[in-house]
Amino acid sequence: MAHEIEYTFKHAPTREVAYNSELLERRKELHEQVGAVIEALYANSIDDHLDELTEHYGRSGNVRKALMYQERSGRQALQRSAYSEARRCLTNALELLPLLPQDAERDQREFALQTTLGPILMATKGWTAPQTERAYRRAEDLLAVTGATLEQRFTLLVGLFGLAYVRGRLPAARERLKQTLEFAKEHPEPAFVLEACHLEWSVALSAGELETAQHRIKDALAFFRG
Repeated sequence: MAHEIEYTFKHAPTREVAYNSELLERRKELHEQVGAVIEALYANSIDDHLDELTEHYGRSGNVRKALMYQERSGRQALQRSAYSEARRCLTNALELLPLLPQDAERDQREFALQTTLGPILMATKGWTAPQTERAYRRAEDLLAVTGATLEQRFTLLVGLFGLAYVRGRLPAARERLKQTLEFAKEHPEPAFVLEACHLEWSVALSAGELETAQHRIKDALAFFRG
């Protein structure tokens, strides 16, 4: 069986000239075809080709697939604790969202992205960074029009608390703490209860209410142990 002939460009400028010589619509078709081939060839190892798929479907104009793979790449990076990479991918995903029709599905996807991005921004930029605040404020705006999971809602509450607390805005932090405690009371999952207790003693300690802080720490330890 004869070997198939394969052509490659050794020089980037030559490759660029050849690429630009193709009409725009033809280029988009080629990128779409390449994306489909990658999906078919690497169906069992698709996570190793997320960046390529994002690029090809982005260039083809297939926004839904480009967004899907960009999100997937961001969450994969987050699992590896590669926070800067995760931030880049999820931020790029947010920039793709406006290209989709404005509907409930898009709002839900944005809410999930913003609540995932918030803690990443906290870790890489800090609580006082404008980007961090924008992510949490936007998620709060979207909460009223989306169906969020309990974990997403709780993550948002903790994030909004952090925005106020780290800035030393104790009255605002107490109001967010109240919302968090009420949520944990309504949904007494162990992780929610312990985190709410942690926020409660943190505020008490910062306010110089040492006895209250001590009691809340004891409550948390008792809950944790038993």
